[in-house]
Amino acid sequence: MAQEILLYDIQSKVGAYSAITWRVRYALGYKRLPFRTVWVEIPDIPDVCLRIGAPPTSTYPDGSPCHTLPVIHDPNTNRTIADSLTIAAYLDAAYPAAPALFQHSSLGLHKAFQDTFHCIFMGAITHPLRRKTFAVMDARTVDYLVQERGLELAEVPAAEMARAMAKAEEGMGWVQTCITANGGDAVFVAGAALSYSDLVIASSLKWLSKASEEDWKVVSGWHDGRWGKLLRAVEGQVIDGIETM
Repeated sequence: MAQEILLYDIQSKVGAYSAITWRVRYALGYKRLPFRTVWVEIPDIPDVCLRIGAPPTSTYPDGSPCHTLPVIHDPNTNRTIADSLTIAAYLDAAYPAAPALFQHSSLGLHKAFQDTFHCIFMGAITHPLRRKTFAVMDARTVDYLVQERGLELAEVPAAEMARAMAKAEEGMGWVQTCITANGGDAVFVAGAALSYSDLVIASSLKWLSKASEEDWKVVSGWHDGRWGKLLRAVEGQVIDGIETM
């Protein structure tokens, strides 16, 4: 029997929270791979990543390495991997008998979708929702983000929030056209089968549902309730394989 994969996730007061790490949490659940979460506070991410040998995922403007979560360590192969897309691709390669996240050598297409989705949806609402987003973080994390990373947590005017939501709704309209290109009854981006791109969408929706119940209620009703249905459809396929959420 396979040993548990370790998933390094961001600690919060509400458990699993980050839109990015949810992608891997869902991927592990969909592929029915046993895993255990190691919770890490944001200020501790660089030290933890260095200790476990996780590679940086980018660099800061000064050229220094930037370490982020999610990270997994797979004791079955002794591999430590960072970045949600890279992790998902690894899981497909290492565990091909489990349901595939990338059908027909489509990794590049899913990366393009992921990056586009991040711009048109998360890019629209992340800043206006920062105050609510970090309300579920411990005081140490918030202090670190404000003092060390220059995070601004000022209340956003209602008009700015309304513009952000309108922009996000427009972006999700584009996502809807990608899905309905498979047929009017399609739920997933690739048609009948769940794929990595659906996890990208569902992870952001899951984050929003925890960050702001009020705003999630609005978004889940857009486009005839499509996004609430998509989140339920994804979780319906992965819930049995996920540890307690």
